Amino acid sequence: MFSFPTGELNLHLLKKLLIFGFIGLLNGCEPPPVHNRAVCVTLDQTHLLIPSRYFLPMFPPTLVPSQGLDQDAGELLEIPLNDLGYDIKTGQGYDRDLTFLITPISIHNFPPGLPATVAKAWGGYGLYQDRVIEFDDKAQLYRVYSTKYRVLWQFFKSLPDNSTNYSEQWVARCMTSIEKPADLLDATCKTLFLYKDIHIQMTFAGKKIKLIEELKRKVQDLFKSLEVTDCQSKFTTTSTTP
Repeated sequence: MFSFPTGELNLHLLKKLLIFGFIGLLNGCEPPPVHNRAVCVTLDQTHLLIPSRYFLPMFPPTLVPSQGLDQDAGELLEIPLNDLGYDIKTGQGYDRDLTFLITPISIHNFPPGLPATVAKAWGGYGLYQDRVIEFDDKAQLYRVYSTKYRVLWQFFKSLPDNSTNYSEQWVARCMTSIEKPADLLDATCKTLFLYKDIHIQMTFAGKKIKLIEELKRKVQDLFKSLEVTDCQSKFTTTSTTP
């Protein structure tokens, strides 16, 4: 199905960070305002015109060279919940925006697969040979964890068994705090999904896990609205924002 980023990919992102930081030192001044700018990113055959405000601060879009970003490097983004149609002023608990690592699917092993820990959690072996399976009433999902690592959870739609369809049943993996090992509200979770040939890793607050399918659909709809036919200009000024 999907794969979490490898060390090689993370190294590629680190190199990009160092390059951007060096350019910033050469500039010797504060970057110009970029509220109305967007960066066109190509990931395999898909082109997205991404608002500069979505890029995490560690990758300032004002420092992106005019020729654009490396196609195979991937991008780190933070998307405000308001842009996905949620009103965070209503007090519904949507207190943290979503962060993403988007990469071309072609750089992942094909067919992309889930981490081995997911299969172990589903089958009850390896790290999870002493697993605990609980139904989480708040998430309405099955939670699996090892008695040795109670703060690391795998969530599934159905009760784990000996079948091989765990990739269809897996929802997310979460990590909570040692102080509150059973508190989903204090957890940080990650899930994986696709938009066309873009591999998406989404990090979100545990309290949003019940909305996971809705969130993925809204993100895919947003990416569809950002899609363009090509990236003739990799770094452009635009008045159009989602």
